[in-house]
Amino acid sequence: MVRDFNRVESRNIRYSSSGDWDTTWRYRNRLEVQVAVNHDHLADDHTFYLLADAEAFINLGRAAEERFNDNWRIRSGLGYRLRYQWRFELLYTLQLSKDTLLASFETSNHILRLRLKFYPKGSPKQAIAAKRARN
Repeated sequence: MVRDFNRVESRNIRYSSSGDWDTTWRYRNRLEVQVAVNHDHLADDHTFYLLADAEAFINLGRAAEERFNDNWRIRSGLGYRLRYQWRFELLYTLQLSKDTLLASFETSNHILRLRLKFYPKGSPKQAIAAKRARN
């Protein structure tokens, strides 16, 4: 599965040194890939999957005066879908930042994350089956 996630965000930043506020706009684009390992489909229960994504943070107009002005995030990891409601993911994230427009990107963070996902309503298939059973 391939997904492209786009968003525009308004950033309201308060500088602790002066107490002043600044507002800037930033575009974010994340391209993500997920591949099932032990089954044909990601929607199958008891599926291990590999995931990877890259996300760019692009200032729109004037950049905020901050240390991490522009960012790139690159993630990869392994996930496990127990069933629709329960998923577990172990992710490694490399974050690259630069503090001025002309500077080059440098590694700013190495992040290891264990993520638990829970969807309380059940799968769409279960909802359709329950609705049919009531009728």
